[in-house]
Amino acid sequence: MVQAPTPEMAKYRKQIDELDVEIVRLFGQRFDIVRQVAHHKKEHGIASVLPDRVEQVKQNAAKLGEPENLDPQFMRDLYTVIIDYACSFEDTIIDA
Repeated sequence: MVQAPTPEMAKYRKQIDELDVEIVRLFGQRFDIVRQVAHHKKEHGIASVLPDRVEQVKQNAAKLGEPENLDPQFMRDLYTVIIDYACSFEDTIIDA
């Protein structure tokens, strides 16, 4: 038998939903900057994927997650997804 969520669960869900709104807003801001970077790269003949920068961003994410008790490998994996999408997004702009 499955119990209905408690009022406390509703409170937690609301907090998570509010954080998700903020996270998505921040992703929007991040990808606005990625768009600007792509146009800059296109204008200056810079490759969309810069391996040293990719590694630096992943390392930074892993370190930033530590004080928040976030597993460094999780942070690297999460940023791998974000960076892969960003590079694909940049490629679309650069190749246009």
